[in-house]
This record gives sequence, C-alpha cells and structure tokens, in this order.
Amino acid sequence: MAVNLTWGVAAMECFSHLGTYQDVVFKVSWTLTAVNDETGATATTQGLESVAIDPSAPFTPYADLTEDQVIGWVKSGLGTELVDQ
Repeated sequence: MAVNLTWGVAAMECFSHLGTYQDVVFKVSWTLTAVNDETGATATTQGLESVAIDPSAPFTPYADLTEDQVIGWVKSGLGTELVDQ
C-alpha cells in the first residue's frame, strides 16, 4: 500500500518591515495531505509553524520565495522525527 504525501502552504504571516527588509515571513500555515493509492482515502492535517529569523542568513524577497523553500522552513521547524512520523 503506497501513500502519497503532499505538503502545502496555506498562508504566511509577515512583518511589514524588519530592519532594512520588507515582508519578512515569521509564521507559516501549512497543510499535509495523505492519499492512499489503493483506496483513494485521504487525510489532511494542518499546522502553524514559526519561522526562525536569522539575520546572518541570506534574505530572499517575499516575491522570490518558492513553496519548496517555505516547506523546508516548516520541516526544519518541526524537526526530522516529527516529519518522518
């Protein structure tokens, strides 16, 4: 039985200005949907994850963010053990 998992970004909360940057993401509302390939049954969970702001890390402007990048922040915040569950 194969289960396909799909992560998604539902919304992002931003500081309008933080230092010299604009629209700095500090919280992500995410979804995770599981679909059973055999039965078609689906289950969805959702959560809200705070994003650590690291002033020494390169800044990506809001308009240039990718869903994969934001999902990476979510998974990092959740931790490997929880993501693997």
